[in-house]
Amino acid sequence: MPLFDFNCCKCGSEFESLVLKDDEPVLCPECGSGSVKKITVSLFSCTGVNLTKQATMDSEDRLKKGSDWTKKQEIRKSRIKIL
Repeated sequence: MPLFDFNCCKCGSEFESLVLKDDEPVLCPECGSGSVKKITVSLFSCTGVNLTKQATMDSEDRLKKGSDWTKKQEIRKSRIKIL
């Protein structure tokens, strides 16, 4: 669901609004005017990108820790065989 930035032509306030349909009327929350101009698309999914990146980094970190643990276990097994 896209959030859009708007600028009110009457009072000049800038605000965000969730617009589900192209023909849906958008009213200024300050003055109630319907005379608004769309500025840009807000990047509401940025946190999703950051979360995905963080999850990937966490997965890679866990994979590295697991690999290190496996190497330690192999070293222990080889030491036990020597003894």
